[in-house]
Amino acid sequence: MVLNYDVLILVMSFSQRCDIGRAMRSCRTLCAAGIPYLLDGTIEIRSRGKFIAFCLFMLRDPQHRFPYLRHLDISLVSGKFKTPHAGRLFTMLFEHAQRLETLKVFH
Repeated sequence: MVLNYDVLILVMSFSQRCDIGRAMRSCRTLCAAGIPYLLDGTIEIRSRGKFIAFCLFMLRDPQHRFPYLRHLDISLVSGKFKTPHAGRLFTMLFEHAQRLETLKVFH
């Protein structure tokens, strides 16, 4: 049985963000349908590990993910990243985030 893509998007609109993330892991079609809902609202990042994971997630398909990133709130405890490429990831994230409306960075 194959669901229409529009139906998948409608179902996603009634789901919680955590449920959308779980559904997105099940197949590529759900992953594509869930991106706008997963990135809807303010994305809050509170740890270095989550920041790096978020950057890698966004940069995996920048053309289809960054248009939905509107509000980003990054609050990291001072200190150094254990990953040597974190600075490059940070730079690449903001090179692609051209539609970002709100950015809060606390470090």
